[in-house]
Amino acid sequence: MESKFSHDIEPVAQDCENNEQVGSRDRRDIENQLPDSVLILNGMKVNYENVCEILWRAAVEDNWRLAEQILKKDPSFVRQTISDQLGTILHIAATTKSTRFVRELMKLIEVSELEVKNKYRNTAFSLAAGSGFIEIVKAMRGRNENLPNIRGYQERLPITTAAMNGYKAMVSYLFEVTSFDLIQQQERLDLLRITTQNEMYVLLLQTSGVLPERYVPEKQAGLLLEEVLAECKRSAKDKLSDVLINEGLIRWAAIAGDVEFLVLVIHSYPDLIDYIDQKGRTIFHVAVLLRKEKILSLIHQIEGMKNFLLPRYDIDGNNIIHLAGRLGVTNYFDKEVEKLLPPSHHQMRNRAGKTPRELFTEEHKLLLKEGERWMKDAANSCMIVATLIATMVFAAGFTVPGGNNGDNGIPILLKFNGFVVFVISDAVALFSSIISIIMFLSILTSRYAEDDFLVSLPAKLFFGLTALFVSIVSMLLAITATFFLVYSNHTGWEPKLIAACAGIPVALFGCLQYKLWFDVAKSTYSSRFFLRPGKHKLF
Repeated sequence: MESKFSHDIEPVAQDCENNEQVGSRDRRDIENQLPDSVLILNGMKVNYENVCEILWRAAVEDNWRLAEQILKKDPSFVRQTISDQLGTILHIAATTKSTRFVRELMKLIEVSELEVKNKYRNTAFSLAAGSGFIEIVKAMRGRNENLPNIRGYQERLPITTAAMNGYKAMVSYLFEVTSFDLIQQQERLDLLRITTQNEMYVLLLQTSGVLPERYVPEKQAGLLLEEVLAECKRSAKDKLSDVLINEGLIRWAAIAGDVEFLVLVIHSYPDLIDYIDQKGRTIFHVAVLLRKEKILSLIHQIEGMKNFLLPRYDIDGNNIIHLAGRLGVTNYFDKEVEKLLPPSHHQMRNRAGKTPRELFTEEHKLLLKEGERWMKDAANSCMIVATLIATMVFAAGFTVPGGNNGDNGIPILLKFNGFVVFVISDAVALFSSIISIIMFLSILTSRYAEDDFLVSLPAKLFFGLTALFVSIVSMLLAITATFFLVYSNHTGWEPKLIAACAGIPVALFGCLQYKLWFDVAKSTYSSRFFLRPGKHKLF
């Protein structure tokens, strides 16, 4: 391919060693070796392929300074294909988040040239949209408002590409600038499917394109979705049913735990409450298998229908209790699901000849051993800490700050308010650490049966961690009170600094152990609130 460089630079045949030397040159050396007259790299004349390599690297690294010196000498490189896969340097920069590079490059091209497509029929705008680079997309659209409406690979609009790749912010922006008059009904249904599969519930309202609104507050999302489904039902009832059922949109919504979408769909298509996927499972069976508690809670709203839906078996002969016993399902979840069916179903066997309890035991055999090992390690570590705290605060109780009166043994600082704080906090630290030791010791001596993991062990761990946290806080409070009592008359700001520093380990312990504490609390007590009717109404 000929360029203006051929007038200034004699093409030079370079061997692999020379090419390797040029490719590994430090970028600063490259920039410093670009004089105004000719393009020479370290005394070597550069051919067309080398220029393309430099421009590629400049686009990827957002290095406009390097590319500018080449483009000033030969502006035609702005429009030339330098990558067989991506296209021009604008296409390359658009896929690498080189925002400054793109902005500078657009100053050198015409507005219509932003619509140039690569070998896969994608514009640079479409590539940026599919990559989620919203700043580049906005900059390009500022130059050419038609870009969001130009189709790319497989005739996809940029908004469709962005939705397929899961970029919610990009889809939301493209909704504002895309002309939905150009989108056919089937494409709208495809967008409905894609946005649901990628868990973009709120955005699917926008991408459907059947509403005149251009802004969707969260508060109005449910109402707008209902209008979307109603409009789709009026204009393309058969096609919408095909998307919802045959393409598995209902199942995808169940997998994503999208309660509101399912509720509104069932409002429009009541028969979908009886939907069965290829494995013979209803949406409630899928909800149990994937632990989608909010969806399963809808079972309370179908009254007598649940007596016909829940006892069903899948193609492997599993009822809903079998599915609750699969690996990954917690013990309390399994127990609560058992209550949904009468006792006669608890002993039924699947095609493998296993009852729900046998399946649960087999699936959780390894997990039970790992849980036992983790629980013992955690209890042992925490008990060591609690023992150390108990030892320190016990000793501190008999070596009070300021000492004792030699005549009667009464503490010298007894009448100070800080002494009361010291005594109370030290006592609380002692008792709470002892409680913590008892709880962790009880965990270590447990028999670790399946049912113990339901309430007993999580409850002991919960109270043990809580007591340990209280003992740490109380111990630090006692130490802080001691510093104020002993040094307050001799120093000014030091006790206050020490009091502030005492809060650091408390905050650190809370931050590091909060998730564990919360998970244990949820495991212990969430079963009380499990499967309660939610705010969503099916009928």
